[in-house]
Amino acid sequence: MQDDKGAYDRIRRDLNCLVGTTIEARNAFWDNEKKAYVDATFHLFERVYFYRREGSNRQQVLPLAYIEASKELWGSVEASGLITLKHVDSEFFRSLTPLQQRLALYLGKMMYAATEHRRDALQLGRQLPVLAQNYKDVKKQLTKACEGLLEREFPYLTAYHYERKRDGKGENIIFHRKGAKDHGEVRPRGPREQEQEEQKFERVRRNLLVQDIVEVTGIVDGKRSRAFYELVTQKLTEETIRRALSETKDADRQNEIRTTRARYFTDTIKRFAAEQGIILNPRKREGGERSDWLRLEGIKNLGWPFTLGRVSSVVRRPRGEGAT
Repeated sequence: MQDDKGAYDRIRRDLNCLVGTTIEARNAFWDNEKKAYVDATFHLFERVYFYRREGSNRQQVLPLAYIEASKELWGSVEASGLITLKHVDSEFFRSLTPLQQRLALYLGKMMYAATEHRRDALQLGRQLPVLAQNYKDVKKQLTKACEGLLEREFPYLTAYHYERKRDGKGENIIFHRKGAKDHGEVRPRGPREQEQEEQKFERVRRNLLVQDIVEVTGIVDGKRSRAFYELVTQKLTEETIRRALSETKDADRQNEIRTTRARYFTDTIKRFAAEQGIILNPRKREGGERSDWLRLEGIKNLGWPFTLGRVSSVVRRPRGEGAT
């Protein structure tokens, strides 16, 4: 994230927007007692708090803040069983560093009913993500995060080690966990099962990210646009994409967009990609025909694949005092 006042102001506006968003969901859940589906209207987040220091001549670089999830959101997350950390309280989780938190969520999913999990270290670093330029630094930060979890006696990790891959290209990191018998019969997952689980998890994350892009750009139909958005989620980090979405929303609020939100987002994300040395334009074959989209190894991030029923509408409060 850019370390400037504008970036934090955008975060503050986005957090206020999240609190002001109302979800109207059809068939949100099944009431077994009444034998009926239930429609529901609710907020994902109830309130957000910002802290600032009074009487200080120096501006605080990192303002303190926290956002409170609604019981509907938290209940859905717990029911999904995908990112819930059993036997880990909120105070413990908040005491972890951001990278430790992301690694803890990942291990909570992958080690919930397993005693061992094996993953390509570089790919894991990209999925979390670990913001580093080379594998040496990625490994260093992964190791530091693992050691921190072990020191805090994180229940889903009791040991880890690295080993060279059989093809000699890179390393795997192997996580171990003891005491998983409380969850029933424990059977270590094979490499194929782990790969399938991770691919499923990643597909859901990318689909949710594409939906967020569509919501901002307003492009509902159009295979070419959706194909481009899918390409963006494969080649760029979620942090970069969220930054482009935030700038698009800010420009739209301030009436600075002269074309369309879709075009503005496309130009912005291409500029960010170019700054990272990534090309998003499709290649052209000889004769001028367009080829398939460029395919590069995607940078994977940890997402929230929870379900809140079929969402029929999203209502935002009008801008005013305490709302954006």
